[in-house]
Amino acid sequence: ALKSLAGQPFGAVVLWVTVIGLGALTVWQATEAIWGHRGEDGWQLWWKRIRSIGRSVVYLVIAGTAAKVAVGSGGSSGSGSSEESATAGLMGAPLGRWLVAAIGIGVIVIALLQAWRGITASFEEDLAPGATTGRSGHAIELTGQIGYITKGVSLTIVGMLFAWAAISFDPEKAGGLDDALKALREQPFGPYLLTIVAAGLAAFGAYCFAWSRHLDQ
Repeated sequence: ALKSLAGQPFGAVVLWVTVIGLGALTVWQATEAIWGHRGEDGWQLWWKRIRSIGRSVVYLVIAGTAAKVAVGSGGSSGSGSSEESATAGLMGAPLGRWLVAAIGIGVIVIALLQAWRGITASFEEDLAPGATTGRSGHAIELTGQIGYITKGVSLTIVGMLFAWAAISFDPEKAGGLDDALKALREQPFGPYLLTIVAAGLAAFGAYCFAWSRHLDQ
């Protein structure tokens, strides 16, 4: 996706804006992990701080990838090859096959939690009080629910790819979100399913704009 963006008019500019934005998110989540979530205590405090650390790492990795693509050093490897090579290396380690299976299960658990946040609308705890009241508030709630459920479905497929790679002992079956979407496309009514997923992820993007506007302090 980043390489496709780089090939568009003003693509490099958009990529650097993306790098800056992801860098800001990285710093934000890092500070949240260290000083944030003070309204919580016990296991909830540590769980939220661990989540912030995880998000910070993910944002940093994506920012680094975007920077590499922006300067033209993103490489020419095929889609999913990084996941496959990493999985192959992991499988070669002691208990590597079980570690790959554990990754798949972990991703599926995270996916189910994301979907549950959408079903129960528990993501509203991240929004300022009153953000989901009124007509615009209902729209925010709806886009959030659709977005989180779609994220859950997409990540579930990613987790299943890793789990299947471990079961079949074939690292080429592992992959990221792009491979998950390709796997979805190959199913009956695949293009229609992909369209639904695309709409759901777009809804999550719209919700994130509203989230940034109504962030709970």
